[in-house]
Amino acid sequence: MKAASIARIALFTALTAVLSQISIPLPFTPIPLSLSTLGGLTAAFCLSLPEAFLSQLTYLLLGLAGVPVFANFTATAKIAGPTGGYLVGYLFMALTAAFFLKILPSSFPFFFLACALGTAACYLFGTIWYMIYAKVDLTSALLLCVVPFLPGDGIKCAVLMLSGKKLQSLSKKASLSLNQ
Repeated sequence: MKAASIARIALFTALTAVLSQISIPLPFTPIPLSLSTLGGLTAAFCLSLPEAFLSQLTYLLLGLAGVPVFANFTATAKIAGPTGGYLVGYLFMALTAAFFLKILPSSFPFFFLACALGTAACYLFGTIWYMIYAKVDLTSALLLCVVPFLPGDGIKCAVLMLSGKKLQSLSKKASLSLNQ
């Protein structure tokens, strides 16, 4: 792997870790409102599919190693708790969004669709994990872990939709300068 690729992966790992600290606990659910998914989705816009995946894998591995990169400067214990499935879901969010960004036309509606599909992948893993962890049914899990987050995640997708072409352009320019 080239140094430029490692640098890009590290940058988006750090972005996800920083955005994870912008977190608001909600009184009715153990899942906090966080900007961390914005890091993974932005990685999907700016990196190749493998790099986007590796940025989120590195984020998870850092947390598992005890580095406090998860929300509220926490680490390992989060994986075993109610948010563990969502954290693992970041891998599939980045993969899904990056995949659809590569195969769909480069336009606003498809940018939003790629983000929405990536977010849905994260929701899928997180919700299944939460159902097992909390021993609740699907309806309860959706009401606690998905529905409250739909407006915020919709806003994240809208922001990425509107900035997608610029992000991709900046990423290509940065890649060229890193590779020289």
